[in-house]
Amino acid sequence: QQIPFKRLSLTNIVVDVTRQARTKNLCAAFDKAEVASKWATTSWAKKIAAKTKRASSTDFERFKLMLAKKKRTSLVNKEFAKLKKEQLKK
Repeated sequence: QQIPFKRLSLTNIVVDVTRQARTKNLCAAFDKAEVASKWATTSWAKKIAAKTKRASSTDFERFKLMLAKKKRTSLVNKEFAKLKKEQLKK
């Protein structure tokens, strides 16, 4: 398959194959180099996975997430207010 250079992005993941390698040899080298597991640990792959998960979430899941964020924000603000109050006393 031909892909334009503009659409390619280089990564540090390398597979050692010769030019015009057959599919069988390419797949074997791909598995040997553990490309899939290396890719899964990159931040790029994690961002894509998070975006996919966010896009596939239901309305109720987004609602629960909103409530959790509100709760976390209120706890952070309460602790910040305590620390600020302590600083003003000194």
